[in-house]
Amino acid sequence: MRLKILRLTLHSDTPMRGDGAKLRGFFATSFNEYPSLHQHITDKLIYRYPLIQYKMLNGSPLVLGINEGAEVLKEIYNKFKEIKLGDRCYCIMERGVTVKSEEFGCTEEILSYRFATPWIALSQENYVRYKEASEEEKRDLLRRILVGNILSASKGLGYVAKEHIRL
Repeated sequence: MRLKILRLTLHSDTPMRGDGAKLRGFFATSFNEYPSLHQHITDKLIYRYPLIQYKMLNGSPLVLGINEGAEVLKEIYNKFKEIKLGDRCYCIMERGVTVKSEEFGCTEEILSYRFATPWIALSQENYVRYKEASEEEKRDLLRRILVGNILSASKGLGYVAKEHIRL
């Protein structure tokens, strides 16, 4: 299956301090009329895989739009001159926008990935199990959790994995 991915990068004259949650907060308050930016309709949470995702990489915001989320980002990417994160405002000096069509799904070859931002893998319940586990059991637990995350994302994007996911 093909996914449309819009990658929006923003740069200021100084490194921005904040995290993905603060960045999401800026977009949610600035563009409240777009529920996909903040996953809410009025005061109710929208329970689905987020089609717009927020990251901070090396002091620069990165916003990813997937499919319909890409269309929303196209509409708003140039409708602000500054970003407020917490109590600080940052002037936007440069914007980068790339749109790609990416293949999403299972493949025969083993691919290598790395996390660009921390992966919050463990719930409170799993944390207790993790702490008490051997090294091999820890790896197995993290693999099962990651497979679950991949399956959840796949379902949210309308893809059914017909093959076994190997990590």
